[in-house]
Amino acid sequence: MEREKRITEEVEKTLNAFDDLPELESNPFLYTRIKSSMNDARTEKKSLLSVLKPAFFVILVLLNFYTIFGTGESSEPTKGDYLNAISSEYMLSGSSYYGYNINK
Repeated sequence: MEREKRITEEVEKTLNAFDDLPELESNPFLYTRIKSSMNDARTEKKSLLSVLKPAFFVILVLLNFYTIFGTGESSEPTKGDYLNAISSEYMLSGSSYYGYNINK
């Protein structure tokens, strides 16, 4: 019982100590300095991103043009091309494969 009473008194003393503290004053230019440093950091990031985004876009467009026009005309493989590839892979002999002439 005595212990609980002592703890309660200590808590009360601690809480009352906060009431007796003087009001602290901050630097009037603190907000201005913080805002300025945030704007500086934002400007640096913005300038880097403003250069990288268009450069990436141009590279992407050029890569697409190269893919469309630079690879050349390629015809799609025919059924005979597939059958020739399969027959050479598995070393099949014979001129026909399921009724289809491979040598065409």
